[in-house]
Amino acid sequence: MGFSRSIEWLVSLWSVTKAGGAFVPVDPTYPRDRIEHMLTDSGAVAGLSLSANRDSLTDLVPWMFLDSPEFQDRLARTSAAPIADADRRAPILLENAAYLIYTSGSTGKPKGVVVTHRGLDNFTPAMVAHPSVTQHSRVLSFASPSFDASLLEVLMAFGAGASIVIVPPHVYGGEELTAVIRDHRVTHGFITPLALRPLTANKSTILSLSLWAVKRYRRNSSTSGRTGATCTTVTDPPRQPLLPP
Repeated sequence: MGFSRSIEWLVSLWSVTKAGGAFVPVDPTYPRDRIEHMLTDSGAVAGLSLSANRDSLTDLVPWMFLDSPEFQDRLARTSAAPIADADRRAPILLENAAYLIYTSGSTGKPKGVVVTHRGLDNFTPAMVAHPSVTQHSRVLSFASPSFDASLLEVLMAFGAGASIVIVPPHVYGGEELTAVIRDHRVTHGFITPLALRPLTANKSTILSLSLWAVKRYRRNSSTSGRTGATCTTVTDPPRQPLLPP
């Protein structure tokens, strides 16, 4: 799935999952050799993306561009009925792969890690309960789709039936991120300290966020520590909230 943060990425994620497949997130802004390695190593058989990313992606897999006339015509001729096991190659089991995601490659070539539905089945209730996400919550989608934290955000929102607020791909922090959180009344998020700093400095932004690797505390925020260890299904075991002194 060659997307930046977008509604197309989110819809594609659930479409692949419901079809019984496993997805590999590929950031179209990655260097070409990294994209080629990920596609070759993963054994991907098809790709989903948008036409704007066409020149950034390789031809190692056949790409379907969701906004192309060809795909739109195919979509119009496809039944909108829910997919059943009879439509899939095989039933979806908890042991099946949900997605394959790659490490940063800071110590060499990026390494792919497969995460199963069973791991996510255990993980999702914990991520809903620990930060007290409810159907009335508004969860921030801020992580890059190629970073496993993006799945944490998605599962936190959908696991509770909450709303999800997708941050535009050109927003990395600062006043722009502050405006997104304020204007869309975000209640929960997963944010690094660097992106957090301007938010904590803005007293007009009301936050109730679970924060990753927190080094700064504010009295109006409940915070907890997290790592992005994909090998243990996205995060380490939840601990008690880290409250400000």
